[in-house]
Amino acid sequence: MVRKTIEQRVLTLEDQMGELRGIPTQMSDLRSQVSQLHADMRGEFSAIRGEMVEAIAALRTDMVAGDEETRRQMRVLHEEVISRFSLIQEGMPRRAGRRKQSR
Repeated sequence: MVRKTIEQRVLTLEDQMGELRGIPTQMSDLRSQVSQLHADMRGEFSAIRGEMVEAIAALRTDMVAGDEETRRQMRVLHEEVISRFSLIQEGMPRRAGRRKQSR
């Protein structure tokens, strides 16, 4: 193993220290980038949350409207079935001994 002179060792240390001097600046830059990323992500998540709230509200409105339409159609069909039963009963012969019920 070749031993370095004191001068070579000092030069190597100076080079290494020169590289290390930039670390605080790099750390500061990195800290500001992380902070900016955090702020950007917070804004984006907030926007997504707002969009989801709007979408859910619209979906609920659509569901309520659909439920109301279904109920309306069910009422119409129910009334139609009742009227058909009435027509069928009117066309059927009366059984003996059965009284006509008043409505």
